[in-house]
Amino acid sequence: MCISTSQGQESESMAIAQEFFRSGHKLAKQGQSQEAIAEYTRAIELDPNYAEAYFYSGK
Repeated sequence: MCISTSQGQESESMAIAQEFFRSGHKLAKQGQSQEAIAEYTRAIELDPNYAEAYFYSGK
């Protein structure tokens, strides 16, 4: 099975978006709301279809 370059880049972007989402969730649990929203926003920028990131960012 061969993954094209664009699919590989998309998978990488999604993985990075998930890292930002997890970071945002951790910050939110620590009471750092603004920082968490910034991390969720970065996740959305990388993966515009990331529904959970939209939900937690309040967008």
